[in-house]
Amino acid sequence: MASKSYPAGTGGSWIVVVSGGVAAGLQVWKVPPALPYLRHDLSLSLVQAGTLLGIVQLAGMLGGDLPSRCWPS
Repeated sequence: MASKSYPAGTGGSWIVVVSGGVAAGLQVWKVPPALPYLRHDLSLSLVQAGTLLGIVQLAGMLGGDLPSRCWPS
């Protein structure tokens, strides 16, 4: 299996990684304070509210990782 080799000195790629991390970090602590209101308005159980929180956290994790993987080198 051949491995990819990247040329040394691709200095602009760190910007994508840092920007992705910042974008992923923007969603942290947005849903937990709103969970009681979401549970009441949408008639969610505690399990459903926890699943919603997990989905938001997973989306943030993947969203912060994808720019660094998809950026052309």
